[in-house]
Amino acid sequence: MSLVIGFLSCIRRFVLEQNGQELRDWLLVENNVDAKYFQLGRELRAGYPNTTIGSDELDKVVDKCLPEEDVQFDGRGSPWPGFNAFMRTYLEYWRDVNFGDLVTLHAGLSDLLTCEAFAPRRQLTSY
Repeated sequence: MSLVIGFLSCIRRFVLEQNGQELRDWLLVENNVDAKYFQLGRELRAGYPNTTIGSDELDKVVDKCLPEEDVQFDGRGSPWPGFNAFMRTYLEYWRDVNFGDLVTLHAGLSDLLTCEAFAPRRQLTSY
């Protein structure tokens, strides 16, 4: 199993269990992390390069590994489209991160903070 798929499988389990603590502990962005995050970045660069050709391959693997649950039971969560968008942005961050380039590092962190997963949900209103 690839590291990307294994990582996303763990994230899915945390979401289903509604385990925010584990999500927080796994979704790291700093330089002083376990070497597996840098290995994840290398795998992402090799398998999902930052190009316009085939750029939806990362979307496909995220959606395949984090499918939305049709039926949710009490105490169980489910990935949602905004969360999947965040996870793609998160994986892109690790694919493209360069801790020596503060400008692009700031841009990558800003992308994570402004991802649509954190946008307020819009209320439908009738006129």
